Amino acid sequence: MKRIMAAIVSILMLGVWVYTFAAAEEEQHPLNGRSFHGVPPTVVTLFDAESVDFPFPLPREMFRKLWAPHFIPVRIVCSRIVSSIFEQSDDSQSKEDICQYVKEHVEDLSGFPYLTYQMIWSDEKKQLFIEDDLGIDTIVKNVYRYNQDILKFYCGGTGIVTSSTYSGFYFSKKDVPFALEFEEEAQFTQTGDGMYEWESEDGQKQVITERILPNWFYYYLRWD
Repeated sequence: MKRIMAAIVSILMLGVWVYTFAAAEEEQHPLNGRSFHGVPPTVVTLFDAESVDFPFPLPREMFRKLWAPHFIPVRIVCSRIVSSIFEQSDDSQSKEDICQYVKEHVEDLSGFPYLTYQMIWSDEKKQLFIEDDLGIDTIVKNVYRYNQDILKFYCGGTGIVTSSTYSGFYFSKKDVPFALEFEEEAQFTQTGDGMYEWESEDGQKQVITERILPNWFYYYLRWD
C-alpha cells in the first residue's frame, strides 16, 4: 500500500510540474512576436506531436522548442514510476531451507525474547535484534505473536501489488495448525501426515502449512 501511495503521489507531482512548466512558458515566451495567448494552437500531447486532447493548448513550435529536450528524462521518470509499482520482488526462502533452519535452531527459536522484541519500534533495530539473538545468518526477517499460543517467524516472500506470497514458520503451543491471517475464514483440509491446506472459493487466498517438528509448523500464504 505504501508503494501504491508513493507512486500515485509521484505521478500527481509530475503532472503538476508538467502543467506548471508549460503554463509558465506560455506566459513568458513570444512566438513570432506574439504571446502564446490567442495563437490558434496545433494541439499536441507530450508524447505525440500529431495527436490531440492535451489538457491545455500547446503549439507544435513550442513543443519542439521547449519540450523536446525534456522528453527523454520525463519518459524515464514515468517508466521508473510504473516499474516501481509492478516490479517483482523476491526475498523468499525455499520450504526445504525453512524446515532445515527450524530443525537446526529449534533451541534458539524456543527461547526467542519476544516480549523485549515487541517493545522495539524501528524496523531496522528489530532486524538487528533478531540477528543479535538468532545469529547474523538467520533467515528470520520479522516475528509476530497472534495470541498466547501462536508465534510467527516471517522469512520472506515474493510478489507485486496485485499478487503476493509469504512464507516462514510458526510455533503452535497446542501443536495444532493455524491459518495465520486467514484463520477466521479458513477451514483446513488435511492433505497428508501433518500437512494442511485451504484455498478460498474464488481462488485468491491460499494457506499451506506443514508440521516440521512437534509444535513447529512451516507456512505458505498467497494473495491474488
